Amino acid sequence: MSAVLAAAATGCAEIVLAGVDLAAWGRDRDGAALPDLLARLRSLGTGTRFRLSSVEPHGLTDGLLDALAAGPDVAPHLHVPLQSGSDRVLRAMGRPYAARDLGERLQAFARDLPDLAVGLDVIVGFPGETDADFDDTRAFVASLPVAYLHVFPFSPRPGTAAADLPDAPAHEVTAARARVLRDLSDARRADHAMALVGRTVEVVDIGARPGAVVESLAGDYTRVFRHDPAGPRAGRFPLCIALAQDAHAWSGPSSQPSESP
Repeated sequence: MSAVLAAAATGCAEIVLAGVDLAAWGRDRDGAALPDLLARLRSLGTGTRFRLSSVEPHGLTDGLLDALAAGPDVAPHLHVPLQSGSDRVLRAMGRPYAARDLGERLQAFARDLPDLAVGLDVIVGFPGETDADFDDTRAFVASLPVAYLHVFPFSPRPGTAAADLPDAPAHEVTAARARVLRDLSDARRADHAMALVGRTVEVVDIGARPGAVVESLAGDYTRVFRHDPAGPRAGRFPLCIALAQDAHAWSGPSSQPSESP
């Protein structure tokens, strides 16, 4: 907690909680869990916004849903390492969940948190992945309330079990599958940004661009740009979204799509 207080004292507007398995936080603390940590951070009253970097599927509990719903101090954003929508591939990866179970949890979160943005990690080209397996992944992802995807072609790492598995898809097959999912991601990002037009969102400024353009980050992870000669502001504050271009949103009457970074 001291690190959070120190960061807040310097004017830090957002703190990202990161870890190899963030959802496992608290297992060595007498049964505490990630939602307990979020409650403690909120209780500090720093005014800082907290963002979860990546949450494994086992962490999508009712307690986490309640923690996200408890107020704006935790960003309405989840990034989940799905990896595949094919149960056969998930088993080969050693992932301890089924796609349908994860899908049901994500649907429940989206139902109860209408402002939530969900991103997924997806790996394509895992050894043994067939056309049918990829079709399962594509269809599964398309059925989910997902705002964006991070798509990774499988890359063998020496010393891992997967590095020695046979039947890896050809490079051109893996590349084609990645393109399909990245196109889906681009469409979802654009739809998500467009859905914000006319709404007011909470942002924190993260940088300045040429032409007196300021870049902000909304709670749902959308990049928001505005023309502001005064430059970046401190803290958290609201902006009305005037228009969208591709994955980006713009605030203010002077916004022009042609100027999107």
